[in-house]
Amino acid sequence: MKWMLRVVGVLVGLLVVAADTTTAMGVGHREVWVMNDPKEKEPMRIQAVVTAEEAPRTGAAHLEVPGMFTGDVRYTLTDLGNGRTRLNQKSSFHYLNPLFALMEPLITPEANKKQDADFARLKAMAEAAAD
Repeated sequence: MKWMLRVVGVLVGLLVVAADTTTAMGVGHREVWVMNDPKEKEPMRIQAVVTAEEAPRTGAAHLEVPGMFTGDVRYTLTDLGNGRTRLNQKSSFHYLNPLFALMEPLITPEANKKQDADFARLKAMAEAAAD
C-alpha cells in the first residue's frame, strides 16, 4: 500500500501517516492520515482502513472523520504502454454532519476543484520526473 500512500500524499498534502502497529499490512490495516486543509485552522485527521490491495495496480480504503464524513476511495493504475500510466480515482462520500449534508451542493464542487488541481499537480510532477 506504500505506492497508494505516495499518490495520496501528493494529492491531498498528507503531513503524517500514523500506522496502527496492531494491524498487519494489507486489507484491514488501519492508519490515520493527517492532512492540511486550507480552509481549517487545524490539520484534518482521517481514519483509514485498507479495503483492497492488489499491488501494484489497485489500492482502496474506507475513510472516516468522525462526525464529519465517511467514504470509500479506490486508486487504480493502468499501464498504457510506452512508459505511460493512467491513474484513476473513484470515490464516494457521505456527510454525517447535517449542516455539511445540507451544504453538499456547495461543498462537493469545491472538493472536486481541489481534486482536479491535485491531479494536475501530480501529473506535472510525474512528467517532470520522466524528463
